[in-house]
Formats: sequence, structure tokens, C-alpha cells
Amino acid sequence: MNFTEQFLISLMSKRARNTLKLTSVLSHFTLNFDYDFSIYLHHYWQNPQTVKTEESCCIGGKEMRLKFRPNTVILQEQSVEKRILLTNHVLDTFKKPIISLEFSDPTLPSTALEIMKMINKRQPCIKSFTYHINSPSSEFIPRIMDECTEVTDSISIYSLFPDDFVYTPSRPFRAD
Repeated sequence: MNFTEQFLISLMSKRARNTLKLTSVLSHFTLNFDYDFSIYLHHYWQNPQTVKTEESCCIGGKEMRLKFRPNTVILQEQSVEKRILLTNHVLDTFKKPIISLEFSDPTLPSTALEIMKMINKRQPCIKSFTYHINSPSSEFIPRIMDECTEVTDSISIYSLFPDDFVYTPSRPFRAD
């Protein structure tokens, strides 16, 4: 089964979700926080012309309009609460996934920080962190960086930094 099929099974019942938890294999997901919020299997290439199906689903008591492509779930809402609920659902359902995070405008730095804190509480393997931000946010960048110390491969933050910006990590980074 592809990720989309497994995801839909996880919504059927608690028993189906528990069975999926027991039988799922280690996966590498990319969570892309953009205008849309996409969760997809890393390194899965799909033709942009691939047919999307659309479903209304209830996750955490909230109704969400989701679009599906093979191995991709797309939430087309800006609601931070719904994005967090969907992220929690995926992290609760699939065994210790490897995660890559991609943030870009219009995602606010405060939202990126909140999501990083939530994900770090679960202690997953975070492979990479990328954030493209078009506004200066020197007050949040150090706090976001403090949450990235367990990222294993790469951390990229594209932003406008003041000339006097200096960051001193609170603890050593795992990424080179």
C-alpha cells in the first residue's frame, strides 16, 4: 500500500489505526509548510499531472478538506491548529518516522517555532530543516535554531539578517 492508502485506513477506526501502527515500516516523510500543507514520502517522485482526489476527513474532532496524490496528503488550509492536528495524526500513526521539514512564506516564525517544539517533544529523527522567510526575524531565528540542535543532516535558513546578527547555540548541533 502507498502512504495515501495507509493514511486513509488510519482514519477508519481506532482498531484499524492500531493495526497500522503495528505493521508500518520506517518511513521518511517531508512536511512542507507553505500556502498548502503537504506531507509526502521523501524521494517519491510524482508527475504533477497525477490525478488528485479530494476527501473531507475528521481528524482530532476537526473537519478537514484533504487532497490526495499517491504518497502525498495535502491540506489546503492556513489553520495552524489543523496543520498541527494533521502532523500529530501522522506522527502518532507511523512508527518513529524520519522527518524533513520545509517552511516558507507565509508560515510565520512563531508557527515554525511552535511546530518544532511539538515535534521535538516526540523525539523523532529530524533529518533536515529548511526555512525560507522574506522578512527580518532575528528575534525568532535563535529560538528556532535552539530547537534544531537534534537535526542530523542539514539546517538551512534563508532570511534577512542584520549585519550585527550573532547566534550562539545553547547546546552543540548534531548536523555538520
